[in-house]
Amino acid sequence: MKGLTEIFKASALNKYYAGVKEETLAETMFPMAYNNDFDLNVINGIGNGAVEVIQFSNFDADILARDWGYRTHTKEGKEFFRERMVIPEKERMTLFQFLNSKDESLIQSYTAQLYETFAGKAGFLASVRALVTYTVSQLLSTGKVTYIAENGGGRTADYKLSADLKETLAGTAVWSAATSDPLEDLNRWREKLESKDKKVEIALMNKNTFNKLKKHATVLKIVSDAKLSPSKANILDKIEEMTELKVLIWDEK
Repeated sequence: MKGLTEIFKASALNKYYAGVKEETLAETMFPMAYNNDFDLNVINGIGNGAVEVIQFSNFDADILARDWGYRTHTKEGKEFFRERMVIPEKERMTLFQFLNSKDESLIQSYTAQLYETFAGKAGFLASVRALVTYTVSQLLSTGKVTYIAENGGGRTADYKLSADLKETLAGTAVWSAATSDPLEDLNRWREKLESKDKKVEIALMNKNTFNKLKKHATVLKIVSDAKLSPSKANILDKIEEMTELKVLIWDEK
């Protein structure tokens, strides 16, 4: 029979999260995971302030499960989110009662409810997901990310993305224009980068750009000639076949 510590250890929460997370671009670029990378100072301020007393209840669960808050810290020049969470005393008492009953089905059912709070779509990680989405939005649009620190300060991380990775369509090349050739543009962009020994597998565009692409006569004709319906899936499939690129659409606010 598992105890409270085993139920809420980082590996157990990560296993649950792996089964419910969405395959979004943000989560692919900045994968989230619980970990035990933390410091616990049992005694603080000897001769310089009050002694910090750790309550016994702090030790009956993973310390990350005792109080909530998010932190950001840097490692190897990259920004990471660090989070902690709380098991409310009422829920904790109920779980202890189920553990004492040794009824495995009750324990699993109630644990699943708590996991949903910690790692479900609308649960504890929702605020972390929002921060990740904001981070990715900045990175994709500017190549830089501004981090706001808890003390009100902040810093900007420059990922130094080369200018040739990004292309802005203008004039007769805008994909809403009859004179444009979207598939040729995508292939030209890929080949230009590959000629510089840059491996290119993904074409990332916003929803507005993709809407112009999927309505273009050239694209619709290819789909029609293949006797396919002009659905998003079929359009993406034909574009990727013709360009050797995986098309990703960024539509986060």
